[in-house]
Amino acid sequence: MIKNMKPCWKPFSAGMGAVILVLVCVTQTQASTAAPDISTMTAAETERTHQLCERATSRWERISEVPEKLLQAISMTESGRWSATHKRVRAWPWTVTSGGPGAYFPSKAAAMREVRRLQAKGVQNIDVGCMQVNMQYHGHEFRSVEDAMDPDINAAYAAKFLIRLRENAGSWGEAAGHYHSFTPERTTYYRGKVEKFWASLNGQPNLGLARRMAPEPEDTPSTYTIAPIDRARTAALNARFKTLKTAARELRNELDPDVKRARQMEAWRNARGRSEQLQHLLAVSQAEMQARRQRELAEFTKEDREESFAEARRRQLADWRAHRATN
Repeated sequence: MIKNMKPCWKPFSAGMGAVILVLVCVTQTQASTAAPDISTMTAAETERTHQLCERATSRWERISEVPEKLLQAISMTESGRWSATHKRVRAWPWTVTSGGPGAYFPSKAAAMREVRRLQAKGVQNIDVGCMQVNMQYHGHEFRSVEDAMDPDINAAYAAKFLIRLRENAGSWGEAAGHYHSFTPERTTYYRGKVEKFWASLNGQPNLGLARRMAPEPEDTPSTYTIAPIDRARTAALNARFKTLKTAARELRNELDPDVKRARQMEAWRNARGRSEQLQHLLAVSQAEMQARRQRELAEFTKEDREESFAEARRRQLADWRAHRATN
């Protein structure tokens, strides 16, 4: 079966409200088989769900410095389940693990119900999503567990985490091993699984990896290794992750048909409002122009009336004088 990681960073509070991420090795768990109700999903629904992780990991491999297919290989190791249709392991976004056998759920809502159930019991050590991000150590990086479960944001954070690990590792393969643990035996075992998946994704033969992996030793004690803190790199990494997270939301909005329709409706309403405003301005302008013309016409006719009255008075005065002269 596919083993799940407990992420290797733990936050410590520093001065001025800063958060410092310290590498800490933690234990690992084993994912269980799918939850019973997942079997009710149709082949089309199952395929669409698998594609959520694959699209997200592929997107963040392109955006970040992570090599092609490496995030996908880690996601297969973390949340992979056997696809009978494709005859290989594929990552599942609605995976929840907590200190023991994990579970696959048919929807985000179902996975979130499991998270809430665990939280209600006081459980904090919970891994979620395609990349099995741990909420106990990394939850502060997200606005909510719902965001952390989102495939795009989940993969973006995994890219950030892996890039940070690569800075202190000799290779991307070693960084992938540290994604799970810093205990040498666990690192080697996990790295081997990731590299086999990575090789298969890059065209090398898939030798039935999901069925031929030897069980991991269970007697390896949990240990903790504290690495030196590089505050400058931590600040740069956090800034980069914020950029990645913002880009993830923008990409999700572009891909989500409901969000797209809502944005189109808002644009239509705004356009309609601007059109109504223009029509109102045009009507006001026409009314003002008509009123100005009426005033000009009134002034013109007034001058004509005054001139006609003066001319009539002059004629009357001339007639009167002529009449007086004859009499």
